This record gives sequence, structure tokens and C-alpha cells, in this order.
Amino acid sequence: MRSSRHFTGTRILILDEPTAVLALQEVEELFVAVRALVEQGRTVIFIAHKLPEVLEISDRITVMRAGKSVGEIAANEVTEKA
Repeated sequence: MRSSRHFTGTRILILDEPTAVLALQEVEELFVAVRALVEQGRTVIFIAHKLPEVLEISDRITVMRAGKSVGEIAANEVTEKA
């Protein structure tokens, strides 16, 4: 088992569907932690199908289909409807 200090210099965190099994309160706590990491200069890649969550937590959104990028946009430039 690796010690926690091994990850001290980690700059990128990839989260794949991290909210799938979380209650609403747990999602809120996760988002607080993600925002804190970003404020520390870390990069967080948040992979999800839940558009409201993606819009809430993201700065930039990349849409992928069949493993290929089909579009990218700033999160503040899009809504759930458009």
C-alpha cells in the first residue's frame, strides 16, 4: 500500500461518475472538496452524465461520443436547454 505522502504532489484528479451513488448532501460535500482542490491550483477532470452537476462544478465542458471529442465550451456559456 502506498503512503498518502506519495500523492502530495498530485496535480490532476480524474473523477469518473463520482456522484452516482452519493446522497445530495454527499454530492455537496464532494463539490466543496473539488472546489478547494481547484483553488489550490489542481486540475480536476469530472466525468458525468448528469448535466446539472456538470454545469455546477465545471469551468469547461467537453462532450465525447464513442471515445472522441465532439465539442468543447465554457460552462458559463451553456444552459441545460441550450
